[in-house]
Amino acid sequence: MSSHKVIIAGWFIVDPARINNFEFWQSEEDLQAFRAVANPPKEITPMLRVEMQKHEINKSGLPF
Repeated sequence: MSSHKVIIAGWFIVDPARINNFEFWQSEEDLQAFRAVANPPKEITPMLRVEMQKHEINKSGLPF
């Protein structure tokens, strides 16, 4: 993994039946390096619906 990495993972509940999970990676290489060694998550309760998206952002900053 690169020496400059931004890894932010978190979840929040919008309503009791839904959990949103977000992960932010500095690079595709960092993400793939993590996936190579990560254990799959344990499913505690059955997931009724799963939607996954990958967004690639080349720039971000202050809005003003």
